Amino acid sequence: MLFTISVLLNSCSSDGVAPVEEFNYRKFLPLDSGRTWEYSLYGIDSNNNENLSEFAYNTIYFIDTLMHRGRKAYRMDSEDIVQGNKSNNEFYYSLDSNRIAISNMYFSLTDSSRFRYKGWLDLYNLYVGDWELEPFEFKDTVIGNSVYNGYVAFSGSKRNESEAEFEGKKVKFITGFLYALYNVDRYVGQDTIRIRHNEIYEYRFGKGIGLIYARYIDRIDSTTQGGYEKVLKEYKE
Repeated sequence: MLFTISVLLNSCSSDGVAPVEEFNYRKFLPLDSGRTWEYSLYGIDSNNNENLSEFAYNTIYFIDTLMHRGRKAYRMDSEDIVQGNKSNNEFYYSLDSNRIAISNMYFSLTDSSRFRYKGWLDLYNLYVGDWELEPFEFKDTVIGNSVYNGYVAFSGSKRNESEAEFEGKKVKFITGFLYALYNVDRYVGQDTIRIRHNEIYEYRFGKGIGLIYARYIDRIDSTTQGGYEKVLKEYKE
């Protein structure tokens, strides 16, 4: 819609017409500034209620830029501290003319097995309301003591720009959703375990700040199994 408005304005006389401010997604994810983002994580129960006690901490660091799967990428380090245990995970962000995308993201099949999606997953697409992404396929894939067959299908959507308060100031933010639908059979010896559920990831990117909020919900059929919220506490240049 913004593109159409811009074309119409440019085709008319410029006399007395104020230019339309072009949407700049980079202002919502300023990863090349060398910043550090610190978050607190809160649990969400099966009734969709938030636990007010922090159960984990997460810090995201910008490392450098590189080419990853044909696109310029920002390499990041995500450090998690859960009950005193620290772990690190590298992932990538990409910013092109209309998308915010992530790569190298982990998804859990069970409590003890997970897979890494190395392709690009769109978190926000300026010109598309809903989108579908390439599924991850399992073909006699061995993880631990199990064999997996099936797929995880990915899709996404977005909301219009909104406002939130951060550090006493009004901050504009954009919201993107990533959906993961699991349709996988797990074979453990002679037993077959069917993995059928969907995960919802919500991301809010604050203008001039970056990721200010994330929310994860796991559902089987229409029943919420719980999840977590991730809230920005501090960011540093």
